[in-house]
Order: sequence, then structure tokens, then C-alpha cells
Amino acid sequence: MPLDLNHPVVWAEKRPPELQELCRKLQAHYGVGPASVGIRGDANHLSGYHRSFNTITQVPGASGWEDYSIQSTLDNTNIDRDDCCAIDATPGQWGTPSNRQLMMDMTRRVRQAAIMHHPALQAVREFAGTMDGVRVIRFRCADGVEVSPFDSSHLDHAHLSFWRSRVHRDHSQLFQIMTGAVANRMKLILVHETGNPAIWLSNLQTRVPVVNTAQLSNILAQGNAPGFWTGDLWQGGTVHTVPVGQLDQWGPDITPVDVVPMEITPEQLAAVSAAAAAGAEAGADGASPEEVKAIIDEQLDQAFRGGADAAV
Repeated sequence: MPLDLNHPVVWAEKRPPELQELCRKLQAHYGVGPASVGIRGDANHLSGYHRSFNTITQVPGASGWEDYSIQSTLDNTNIDRDDCCAIDATPGQWGTPSNRQLMMDMTRRVRQAAIMHHPALQAVREFAGTMDGVRVIRFRCADGVEVSPFDSSHLDHAHLSFWRSRVHRDHSQLFQIMTGAVANRMKLILVHETGNPAIWLSNLQTRVPVVNTAQLSNILAQGNAPGFWTGDLWQGGTVHTVPVGQLDQWGPDITPVDVVPMEITPEQLAAVSAAAAAGAEAGADGASPEEVKAIIDEQLDQAFRGGADAAV
């Protein structure tokens, strides 16, 4: 049975201004109208992030207290219970080859960013779209891991579920990742706390830990690329070691609660430091700033053209 949209609790549902701003930017970027990018669910949405916490738990016919979108502490603590916390976005004309191509491009960019643990995706729980135009893919934005897919309509429209407690963050970088409006990168510094068996990636505003051997291998491989450590993606040519208790100087930890940092050995830390020093030295000796930028851009272009399939 469709939801009664005139019910007072449903009527009280809100569209968070930060999501409205993201919708406005997507509409302008793709040249589509408000009907193509939306937040609040229609009468057939009885559950999930397109509905508010209050609607889910208080309105007859809604999914109730077992709904998956209100189980995590990120979804039921420090929230506005009237917020709708999802976006649906159709970048082109529904069902056309050009729309499918836009969907594939968007999905690949977002999944690659999820695999790289980009901080801009920390506010987003999941993304649904398509990598190839024929199969729907749904993945966790904390790490890019696939979960059970949504229905086939997501071949033509993207769905993003936002953690209810994080929906009011600034989503400007997320917009850039979705659209490719700017290079999908951030300035990173490697930070290691004395005695801590983890390495942190900091962009001077937030920080996340290295979480698996694949990510560590990627840091090593790119650290050994000439000029890499002197470019505008990585900085310093070294691993910054900080005293115990001073990690907060490198930004607040935005690691999801269920993510465990990788424990690195002293040997692995030494290898990363050596790669950093070697890359910085090679860049200083033989590469101009323009050449360094070209190296970084080429590496990133290859990674994002290949999409998530090349990274897993």
C-alpha cells in the first residue's frame, strides 16, 4: 500500500540544505531539471534513506523499527529525525545510450574513490549505479566492496545513501568526484605516530589510516615513481613521525567505526620511508614541477580510466 504523503509525520520530512545544494550542482552540471535529481521519496518509498527516521518508525505502512537505514549508530544518534538522507540522480535522458555512459562514468569514479578511501565519501553509506551499462552494482562507500544490488532502474539513475548523522557535511568534493569536474585527488601526507602500528593519510583537514596491504603496496609503488613525492598529490618525501597524542594536529579521524587500520611492521614503515625519499630525490634531480605534475596526472588518469575493475 502506498504511503500517505499527507500524514503529518511524512509532511514534516525535510530535505537537508547540503543535499539540496548537491542536487542543484548536479542539475546544473548535467543540464537536467529538478525531476531528474531528488531527495524525498514518493508514496512508493516505504523504507530506506529517502524517508525520514520518524516516517519509518511512526507512519502506518512504513517499514518500521527493523529498517536497515536506522540500525547503525551513525543513523540513529545525533540526527534530525525529520531528515531524508538519500539522493537519486539521472544524469541524462532515461534509457538512452548517452545516459548509460554518463552512469558508467559516474559509478566508476565514485567506486574508485571508495576503494581509495577518499574522505569525501565518509558521509555516504552506499552507492548504486552501473559499471558496464548492463548490470546494477551497489557498493559500500567506505571501501568499494559490493553488496546485494538494487533493482534494474539503477542502470539509469544513481542512488546515494547518506549516513543520517553525516548528511549535513559539505558535499562539494563528492560532487567533484561524481562529475569529474576536477581531478579526483587530494594533497596527502603520510603520518606515523610513535609506537602506533598504523600509517595515517592526512590532507591537513582530515585523516584516515591505511587499512590493507593493497593500499600499502599502492603507496610503495607510487612512492618509487620519479617525482611523485614532490608533486601536489603527496608532499615531503618522508613519513612524518609525531609524538604520542599529537595525531589530532593532522586533522580529525574520520575512519568509519567498523574499519580496522592495518598494523604495519617496522620493516614496512622503513620501506615506505625509503620509497618516499627515493621518489623525492629522483624528482628533485631530474623533474621540473611541470614534469612532476604530468607524472601524477598520468598515473591518476590511468587509474580512473581503468575504473574499479583495475583496482581490485
